[in-house]
Amino acid sequence: MNNRQSNAIHLMLLLSLILGGFILYQTNETRQLLLMALVLSFSLIQFFRYWLWDISYKKWTFYVLLGLQWLAAFGIQMVDGSFVPQIFFFILLAELAYKTPRSISVPFTLLCYGGFVAGTAVNQGFPPFEEISYVVPRFLEYALFFGFAFISKQAFEQQEKLAKAYERLYDSMQELEEKTLIQERIRISQEIHDTIGHTLTTSLISVQTVKQLLTKGYYDKAGNQLEHSRDHIRESIEKVRHASHTLYEQQSFIDLKQSLIALLEDTKTQTHITVKKSIEDLPPLSKMAELTLYRALQEGITNGLRHGKSTCFSYHLYVKDDILHAHLIDNGHLPQDFNLGFGLSSLRQRLRFLEGKLHISQAETGGCHLHVSFPARSRHTKEGEYRNEENKRFISR
Repeated sequence: MNNRQSNAIHLMLLLSLILGGFILYQTNETRQLLLMALVLSFSLIQFFRYWLWDISYKKWTFYVLLGLQWLAAFGIQMVDGSFVPQIFFFILLAELAYKTPRSISVPFTLLCYGGFVAGTAVNQGFPPFEEISYVVPRFLEYALFFGFAFISKQAFEQQEKLAKAYERLYDSMQELEEKTLIQERIRISQEIHDTIGHTLTTSLISVQTVKQLLTKGYYDKAGNQLEHSRDHIRESIEKVRHASHTLYEQQSFIDLKQSLIALLEDTKTQTHITVKKSIEDLPPLSKMAELTLYRALQEGITNGLRHGKSTCFSYHLYVKDDILHAHLIDNGHLPQDFNLGFGLSSLRQRLRFLEGKLHISQAETGGCHLHVSFPARSRHTKEGEYRNEENKRFISR
C-alpha cells in the first residue's frame, strides 16, 4: 500500500470514529461518560494498533488488541442499542477483510454481526424475537461492508501484481534489446574476421612471397606471383566492397519479425496476458524504420499495461499498397484527456522522419488503438541506397 492510499484510509477511519462518537454523545444524555469512555478506549487501541504499531495478523498481540476493541464495540452497542454503534463493528470487520485471509475475516464478520444482535438484545432486556426481528436484515450491511473491503483488497493486490509485472517486463525488454545488440556485434565481428581479415591477410602473405622471390633473384617466378597477387587483391577488393555494402545495409535487428514475436511472447510470459498476433513477412527496411516499429510496439504495450490496465493485446503488421501498417489494440481504457507522453512524442518524431503517421484512437473494445504507418521504402532507406552507390563508385576507382 502506498502512502497516498494509507493516508486516505487513516483519514476515513478517523472521520468515522469522530462522527460515531459525536452522534453517541448527542443522543445519550444520561450515559455520555460511559459511552465516551468506551469510544475513547476503542479509539486509543485503534490508534496504537493501526497508526503507531502496525502489528501483523499472524501475531497473538493482534488478536488480543482486536478482542479488546470488539468488547468495546459490544459495550457501546449494549449501552446505546441503536444502529450507530455498528460503525465500530464495521471498522473492525472492514480492516480484517482487507488485511487477513477469508478463513479469518469471514468468521470475524459473523462475530461482529453476532455482537450487534446480542448487544441490541441486552440493551432492550431480551425482548421477544418479534420486537427485534429488524436486526435480521441488518446482516446485509455486514455482508456489504465485507464485500467492499474484500474487493478493495483484490484490486490492490492486482495493482501490485501489475506493477511488479511491469517492472519484470521492462527488465525483459531491456535484456532482449541488449541481447539483440550483442548478437549483432558478434555477427559483425564474425563478418569482419571471416571476410575482411582473411582477404587482407592472404594478400599480405602474397606480397611477402613476391618480395622473397625478388630477393633471391627469381624474377620470372616473382612476376608470375605478382600477377597472381594482383588478381587476388582485386578479388579481395570485391569481397571488402561486398562486406562493406552488406554491413551498411544490415538491418538493426538480425530478424525483425522474430524480435517482434519475441517481445510479444515475453510480455505474455511475464504478465500472463492474452496476445494475438499477425505479422507478415516484411521487405528490407532501414535501421530507423525497424527501430521505430520495435519502439512503437514496446511503447504501446507499456502504456496499455501501465495506464490502460489491459489484459489482452492484438497486434497486426502488414504491407498494403507499399505502405507498412502496424496496429496494436488492447482491451484497457483510453483516458478522455489523453496526452502524448515522452515516449509517444519521440515515436511521432521518428515517424515524421520516415514520412509516416501515428494515430491513436479508442478501439471498439473500449481500449486503445495505436496505428503506425509509413512508406515501406522510406526516405531513410533511399538515402542509404544513394550512399551505397557512392561507396561502390569510390571503391571501383
